[in-house]
Amino acid sequence: MEAAEYSWTEKIIEKYCVLTEDEHAGKPVKLLDWQRNLIRNGEGKRMIWLEIPRKNGKSAFIAMLAIAHMLEGWKNNSNPQVVLAAATREQAGILFAYVRNMILYNPELQKVLEPFRKEIRLKGRPGFLKTLTSDGGSNHGLNPSLILGDEIHAWNEVKGPDLWEALRTSMAARDSKMVAITTAGGAYSFAHKWHEYAVRVQEQPEIDPSWLTIIYGAQDHEDPHDPKVWAKANPSLGVTVSMRYLEELSNTAKHDEPTLLSLRKLHLNQWAGSAQPY
Repeated sequence: MEAAEYSWTEKIIEKYCVLTEDEHAGKPVKLLDWQRNLIRNGEGKRMIWLEIPRKNGKSAFIAMLAIAHMLEGWKNNSNPQVVLAAATREQAGILFAYVRNMILYNPELQKVLEPFRKEIRLKGRPGFLKTLTSDGGSNHGLNPSLILGDEIHAWNEVKGPDLWEALRTSMAARDSKMVAITTAGGAYSFAHKWHEYAVRVQEQPEIDPSWLTIIYGAQDHEDPHDPKVWAKANPSLGVTVSMRYLEELSNTAKHDEPTLLSLRKLHLNQWAGSAQPY
């Protein structure tokens, strides 16, 4: 696809967002196909549910989406309010650090976005980014324009549902969007309930046109040691996910049951204890 056909969000991300780790730190972002797919197909949707295995670059992608939304809010003077919702304070700190570091690596972003200890604010205009955690209370009274929820499977089973409902109902007053991202977890969890709903919407989009479901993973009957299955489940394979790592993990998993379970759950995105167990 020609660059002229890219969406505004894609153009902004590739113009202003940079990588922040290892030898790639400071280099411009080049969006992967799965990331473009979410951005484009998510236009006009209120809820995007993404399931993707570990190490496929979701935390960095969350930071990119947050920055693009903040810049759009600055351009339109629309008072953007971005919420990064995570399972724990530590995970929230990781997401916040990705956003902050992208800003610190790019002087152009520093002209518009100012990081503080717990927030990132627009310069000269209303708008902010903050973090919330599933173990920190329901946080009613929010008015976000973009909600980015990470690792829903790890959200606190007692307080997590309250935060989820507080975030969903906070979207009533604005044309807001929520992007919920998770890796597979347990089949008897709060997140699995929404996984089942997301699958229903994927199979029958007409039941909830406000939702977009995107799931990367392997079916329970597929060979967990097949590189083609790895590629199907891991859209960032060869970029953020190492083929060598999966080969080594697979080899160990052939002789060790816990490693096999880890491979299936974390890297093939199969929910543990599902109706068709491994």
